[in-house]
Amino acid sequence: MDNATAWAVVAAALGASFLTVVGTWWLDVRRDVRARRRADREQLISACNELVSSAMGLMLRTGILAEAAILRSGLTEGLDIAMHHRKPIDPVELGDWLNSDVRQMLSSQAVVWQLGDEGLIRQAAKVVEAGAALTEAMSIAVSVEPGKDADWNGRVIAWAQRFRQAQRDPEKIAERNKKSRVLGREARVLADMMRRKLGIDDAAALLRAFPVPDPDGVPEARTEELPAGVPSSPMTP
Repeated sequence: MDNATAWAVVAAALGASFLTVVGTWWLDVRRDVRARRRADREQLISACNELVSSAMGLMLRTGILAEAAILRSGLTEGLDIAMHHRKPIDPVELGDWLNSDVRQMLSSQAVVWQLGDEGLIRQAAKVVEAGAALTEAMSIAVSVEPGKDADWNGRVIAWAQRFRQAQRDPEKIAERNKKSRVLGREARVLADMMRRKLGIDDAAALLRAFPVPDPDGVPEARTEELPAGVPSSPMTP
């Protein structure tokens, strides 16, 4: 074998080795990219699931807290606390209990901000906003505060009313229920968007499962009202 032939064999071997290394590197890069995309996709799905479930949990917690505020009011409750039959409510502990779902909602929203598209980011914000509005409308008790123009007699009556258990205000209950329906609607729209992005068969089934219009005048969520980038379906009511 002469020198030219030997160098040709060496060059061929080096070229084959180079192509093998480049090919292996390219495959590893592709695998890493696909793995990251798959991980991001799973993390986004998990965040949306947690956002929806936390919204439903917040709805339950606000209802429980509103009823607890009614039951733990009045002179009887004060006497039970004074006689150590029941411990007083700790505002910090109560706030932590209520905010457990709120913190999860905000954490999930942060993930959607990082990994979601514009439509998901906007809808996640609507869910969090609806949750905040429900929290603000949590109280259902009748106010016993005297008005600014109340006379001495009116102030005495308002002061005496604080000795009895707080009464439920039908208007506040209706407002809280309306806020709850808004939160449920926004969470349902978010779940519908994720179904579409996942390519689930009959993705519009979620919205079709709630065809009854809201009696409080809150418009029903429709796919035509979803943010840009989410396809609408003619099967949606």
